[in-house]
Amino acid sequence: MSAIDGFSKYFLESPKSTYSYGTNKEEKISFWSPNLCITLNERAESIPYIGISYNKYQDEKFEIPRSSKYEKVRPILPELFDDYYKFSLQSLAKMNFNYDDEFYKEMISHDYLSLQSLSNDKKNPYNRLSIVIDDSIKYFSVDIYRTTRNSNRRSLQKNATVISKDDFFLFVNLTLQYLSDRNSLTIFMKDYSTKFFQLFEKPEPFSGYLVNPTDTIEQIYKQIESRKIFIEKQLIENDDVAPIERAQLRGQLEGLDYSLKAIKAYNPQ
Repeated sequence: MSAIDGFSKYFLESPKSTYSYGTNKEEKISFWSPNLCITLNERAESIPYIGISYNKYQDEKFEIPRSSKYEKVRPILPELFDDYYKFSLQSLAKMNFNYDDEFYKEMISHDYLSLQSLSNDKKNPYNRLSIVIDDSIKYFSVDIYRTTRNSNRRSLQKNATVISKDDFFLFVNLTLQYLSDRNSLTIFMKDYSTKFFQLFEKPEPFSGYLVNPTDTIEQIYKQIESRKIFIEKQLIENDDVAPIERAQLRGQLEGLDYSLKAIKAYNPQ
């Protein structure tokens, strides 16, 4: 039995052709489960990408990645995926924008929203950040990524709504904070989506899962610390927990520890 047919859920997906073109032809680092998939761009430093896909109907499953005529799929260690995930978050959080950049929001459909920035910096004309969220009846997805293309500038200027840099970063911070603990993506998915759509209608601070920057950090810290205490209690008090479950719980603890450090690093008090 191969690693892919066995227990691996982490993969490197590489296009076989050296002539492949487009962002979808980049090497991808991915996590797979039947209902939740996470995709990262291997070039996390220059063009970071994080994509979350979730099947709300448990009877509909994502297909496990497999090698094909056009793509080679290889299993990787979970630790490598975690490193790329952290690095992608860091790269997205470190993106800088100029005062004269353009920021847009667009409703593609009632459950499909897009946020995009366009650079007006002649020295760095393709420094662009996009967030796309789709929350339909059966399916949820969110993608946040840096791209080096401004090809749809005219379309945005014609069809989208101009927003301020401050309003744009309400969406950016909301999304990065949601992604900061990948072990809780399904837990906070509905909260995140609800707040995102609320911001789209009326960009202002709100109470709940995420609020203004100061309250957000305090609340996220409380949530993460509470989760850590619960997991640590499980490890200490339940000796009959299977080894594989104990390993998963320890992995969650490491992820929560990183989340605390990441939030503190990018949101200094």
